[in-house]
Amino acid sequence: MKRANSTVEGAMLLALFAVLALMMAYIPLIGGIALFIVPIIFMVYILRHPLKQALLFFFASILLTVVIGQFALLPVTITFSLSGFVMGYFYGKKKTGSAIASGGVVFLIGTVITYLIYAFVLGLLPSGDPGTWADQAIQQAKMTWEQFGLELSDKQISQFKDMVMTMVYTLPASLALSSAFFTLITHLIGSAVLKRLKMGPSPLLPFREWKLPQSIVWYYFIVIVLGMLQLEKGGFPYLAVMNLTVILQLLLTIQGLSFIYYYFHKKGLSIGFPVALTVFSLFVPILLQLVRILGIIDLGFNLRARIQNSSK
Repeated sequence: MKRANSTVEGAMLLALFAVLALMMAYIPLIGGIALFIVPIIFMVYILRHPLKQALLFFFASILLTVVIGQFALLPVTITFSLSGFVMGYFYGKKKTGSAIASGGVVFLIGTVITYLIYAFVLGLLPSGDPGTWADQAIQQAKMTWEQFGLELSDKQISQFKDMVMTMVYTLPASLALSSAFFTLITHLIGSAVLKRLKMGPSPLLPFREWKLPQSIVWYYFIVIVLGMLQLEKGGFPYLAVMNLTVILQLLLTIQGLSFIYYYFHKKGLSIGFPVALTVFSLFVPILLQLVRILGIIDLGFNLRARIQNSSK
């Protein structure tokens, strides 16, 4: 009886998976939302069934994607499905942090592989160096502006090229951060659904309790010093420094915001100010820098311990 129920449940979830795959193929707007639901299907199944059975379910979903004629969606569905599968596995082990981290890694690797597959099949693999890509983008922009009777000045062209080059050079960091964002959103949606099904994962620490390793500060200072050197543009050291700078700056900003929430919580003050500060810092660069500095001070001088001692 139990095996029959398992088979029926698997068939129902596979049917839902097929509907979502078709939505991704034929209704792009709704399909974008469906992408966040696909991982939840695999979370639910692996939490309710043994690992071997869940693996069979995963391979069945791949086969189903091919059967319904959505072969082009195969790399995408595998990426999102496998991400949900891995997250669900660690949820079952009561390791929510590991679930989010591993889900992000799987999604990052899957995204890169998916891009390479599509680019190779469609002949979209870029040729030449990043400077050539930037020149091509500038030419397309100039043609677009000229169609509207506008003309770009030399200064605007130079600024646009610098922007394109920065986007190209920091692509690895952008992929890593987008993977982290996707995994966090998936976790939030998945947690809500799993709680309704009485399978909710163990909660993460409150944001105010988040604290990064103190070594992050030293890594950041090392990267800053390396950035002062005359590194060859486009070389591996240059790319590593640029991408590490972006990622470390974001981590220190998160640390700074976490400290602000911690401070207001300890003092029993309204959460309204930290929330407003978080929103405004997204649009005011100088404010974002101050928050980042606060994150550095919090890690370097253990401000939380000082506040805790002063409140005793």
